[in-house]
Amino acid sequence: AILSVALETLGKVIYEENKETLAPIKDKQIAKKLRKSLLGEVRKVKDEIGEEGVKIINSRINQINQITNREKLLSPFSILDIPINSKDIEAIEQRNAFLHGRTPMVKDIDESLSDEDKTLFYLYLKLYVLVSSIILKYIGFNNLIVNYPKINEDETGVILNEEYYRQI
Repeated sequence: AILSVALETLGKVIYEENKETLAPIKDKQIAKKLRKSLLGEVRKVKDEIGEEGVKIINSRINQINQITNREKLLSPFSILDIPINSKDIEAIEQRNAFLHGRTPMVKDIDESLSDEDKTLFYLYLKLYVLVSSIILKYIGFNNLIVNYPKINEDETGVILNEEYYRQI
């Protein structure tokens, strides 16, 4: 769970430092103009939508130039040019289970797994490598790191098509 919090925190820090370049609409004036126009359209149909619907839609419109939470979590990897694969993304997406006090879904990781402890160990190793990659790359490290999930395939039961070392 701590690594999930670390991943979330690092994502927020790096996002805040780069949010201007990550916004879908780069020009703030255009974003403001679009937001104003969309809010005007909602006002035109507010009676048909209802008060609660208007609140929800207005809230979403006001956040139109923000990236999603998932994109924030993945942004450090693209910003720092750290390669990630689909298994990495699956592990990152499991962080919500940890953050909300639930056990990650074993079937979401690998259908052949049945042992919860092995799954948690695998997720720990994945998140450890990912969080370490962000920290190391952020401070200027540019070399190989140990890919612990690959080294521990026998213990976790998750066979990975990855190298024993990862370039970051």
